[in-house]
Amino acid sequence: MAQAYEVDNRRSVFESLTPRQGAAIYAELLQCGRSRMIVGQLKRQLNRDTIGQSLMNDYVLSESLNKQLSKSLLNAQHPAGKPDRTEVVIKDANQLQMTRSHKEIVQILARVLDLQELSIFANFEDLGWNSLLAVRLHKELDAVFPGLFAISDVFSYPTVHDMAAFLERKRTVPHQREMTIEQVMGDLENGIITAEEAEVLIKEISETVER
Repeated sequence: MAQAYEVDNRRSVFESLTPRQGAAIYAELLQCGRSRMIVGQLKRQLNRDTIGQSLMNDYVLSESLNKQLSKSLLNAQHPAGKPDRTEVVIKDANQLQMTRSHKEIVQILARVLDLQELSIFANFEDLGWNSLLAVRLHKELDAVFPGLFAISDVFSYPTVHDMAAFLERKRTVPHQREMTIEQVMGDLENGIITAEEAEVLIKEISETVER
């Protein structure tokens, strides 16, 4: 398609997609119920200023996106007066047992949104969410957890708790047979796995014991 429309990728801040990749991403986005989105992998070799200036000059962005970009570029140009980031205050943490995944997701999201405190149950849309931040969050997640998150997961799990539970399930899969029934029930109680996943794990553990 790029060849048909004579698109020169050297002038774009986004990496090129194959037709197969484009079709897969389009199918995922249809399930999210979102519209007017910018989706793509930003070129890693470009610096933040170059990407921000290109998006503001070459794309028609909403007012909220323009404000977010302007703020990010301003912070990048004047980093000296910015205090070091302190530990993020995690709100509502006393309502459940915090996992390592909760803490990791909180730190990443707080960095993306430039927040000093964050509730694990706050919906991302209530925090000034937009498609540009979604792409940036996915990039940050992929840097820390390579291959575990698809771009659609950023929309499918719109709170820290939901995303942390999803991450725990992803981490659990390679170690299913090493778990005990007590650990499975504990993960179920803490919302890390679903009842259906717990049933499958318990069945596999029982089959392993019988052997």
